[in-house]
Amino acid sequence: MRPELLLLCLLAPGLAAATPLTVGAASSLTDVLPTVGREFASAVGDAPPAMSFASSGTVGRQVTAGAPLDVVVLADADQALRLAREGLLIRGSLACVATNRISLVVPRGTRSVSSWADLGTAVVQGVALGDPSHVPAGRLARRHLEALGLWQAVAPKAVFAASARQALAYARRGEVDAAIVFRTDARAGVPEVRVVDASSLGARYVVGAVAGSPREGDAYRFLSFLRGSVARSLFAEAGFGPCREEEP
Repeated sequence: MRPELLLLCLLAPGLAAATPLTVGAASSLTDVLPTVGREFASAVGDAPPAMSFASSGTVGRQVTAGAPLDVVVLADADQALRLAREGLLIRGSLACVATNRISLVVPRGTRSVSSWADLGTAVVQGVALGDPSHVPAGRLARRHLEALGLWQAVAPKAVFAASARQALAYARRGEVDAAIVFRTDARAGVPEVRVVDASSLGARYVVGAVAGSPREGDAYRFLSFLRGSVARSLFAEAGFGPCREEEP
């Protein structure tokens, strides 16, 4: 074995494992997290983590079902804390790494929606949002619409999606009159839609190490990297906001 590889194995033996670190993450991180993973891999001299993306609720259910994940990044601090209370995530590993807000978007040619209030009008027939039962962006969307007194009017024409990204896809294809998605999804180079308005309601992205992972040491190294300056810069470039503090 080359001397530099031997030194890497001595300093971080888990990184020499045949399988990469596995990360389950919120779908709204699809564009930025692989870049963070490559930067991490370059820093430690190993292959990038293997990543899968879904709604935070789906990722949480995967953890509960015993999926072979080492790290999760959820757009739902409450869910992360619940999983930690259940002994599925290591409580001391939880930290906020980024924030996001929801935005109202419409297909590029749509003129019937110019504000949140327009969602309650009869002319709007379909509004896509993440399923509030397991999609953080959908839950925030419902809370915002309830605060505006619009939920009762919007609910009958709501098109529930499996993730905020899927809700955006409905708008991109012109299958709905509007969609409520994360701000970062709306700005990720999507020419088929335009942003109408934004909400002050936001989500906190919480990272955590999965309890019982055979690569706990490697998981903590990745968590530390996510809280560092390189990852913070990449999140900011992608449109995510900073955390007020690391605790979820």
